[in-house]
Amino acid sequence: MPQLDTATYLGQVTWFTFVFVTFYLVIVSYALPQINQMIKVRMKKVERTRGDATQYDAERAQTETAYNASMGGAALSALGLLTQSVETQNNWGVRTVHTLRNQEGRARSNQHYVRTLMDSEARKQRYRTMMTTPSTSGKSKTVKPVEEVKEVQVDPKTKGAVKAPKAKGKTKDTKDAKPKSAGKSRKS
Repeated sequence: MPQLDTATYLGQVTWFTFVFVTFYLVIVSYALPQINQMIKVRMKKVERTRGDATQYDAERAQTETAYNASMGGAALSALGLLTQSVETQNNWGVRTVHTLRNQEGRARSNQHYVRTLMDSEARKQRYRTMMTTPSTSGKSKTVKPVEEVKEVQVDPKTKGAVKAPKAKGKTKDTKDAKPKSAGKSRKS
C-alpha cells in the first residue's frame, strides 16, 4: 500500500497536519461564529414568539370564550324560536280542528232545527185539515191556528245559523186590537 510507504511517510503527515490546521482555523474563526450568531438570533426569535404567544393566549382564550358564548346564545335563541314556532303551529292546528268540529256541530244542529221546523209545519197542516170539519149546513167550519210559520231562512252572517221564524197571522189577543181603518176618516 502506498500510504504506508516509509519514504513518503513524512510528507503525508506534514500535508495532513497543514490541511487539518487550516481547516480547523477557518471553521473556528469564520464558520462557527456565524453559526453561533444564527443560533442566538433564532433563540431570541423563539423567545419573542413565545412571549407573543403567551400574550396572545389570553386574547385567544377571550376570543374563543366570546365566540362560544355568542354561538350558545344564538343556539338558544334559535331553539326558542323553533319551539315557539312549533307551539304556534300546534295551537293553530288545535284551533282549526276545534273550529271545524264546531262548524260541523252547528251545521248538524241547524239541519236538525230546520227539519224540526218542517216537521212542525207538516203537523200544523195536518192539524188544520183535521180541525176543518164539515157542518150540517154544508159549509165547513175552520179553526185558525194561533201562529203560522211561512218560511225558514238561513242567515249568511252567522255562517249557517237559522233565523227565528216570524209569526204571521192572528194571535189570541185579536179581540183587543183596534181595526186599522177605525182611526182614519175617508175624504171624498
